Amino acid sequence: MVFATTDKILRPVGFGCKNKAVKYTCANFFLRFWSFEEVTNTVQELKNNKKRAYLFVLSQLLLTLLFAVAYLTVSATAATSAFKGGLIAVVVNVVFLLLAFKHDAATQPDYALGAIQRGLSLKLMLAALLMAVVLQNKQTEAAPLLLTYVAVVILQCFKGFFFKH
Repeated sequence: MVFATTDKILRPVGFGCKNKAVKYTCANFFLRFWSFEEVTNTVQELKNNKKRAYLFVLSQLLLTLLFAVAYLTVSATAATSAFKGGLIAVVVNVVFLLLAFKHDAATQPDYALGAIQRGLSLKLMLAALLMAVVLQNKQTEAAPLLLTYVAVVILQCFKGFFFKH
């Protein structure tokens, strides 16, 4: 089968997109020829990144629990505040991941990019809203809440350990 490149899209010449490799190749935005193995590896890599992203969020949740247990030695209110701060970061990341992985980037790269942009905007707005709601509670201690939130967000700087580039 021969492929021709036009406008950043690989299209099979003289064939419809009936076979799985051709279907993924037609929608891919790379300007080169693909073999069946390359297409299969690319699709598998995208699925692995989704699994790694959810494992990363799980690690953020574990860090949140670690901070909450550490603050339990100070007071129950501090532990609850720390848990709320970490949970805010975890919840907004889960919302982002649900939107980011809504479209398959191998078959719909434009839709996937738009979903990531919308997810990031919603993530920031939701974080500000949740932080404002939680800080209005008079029993919430600001220091443990903010410290745990910042620690969980800073953990994102180390996501290179979770994703292979």
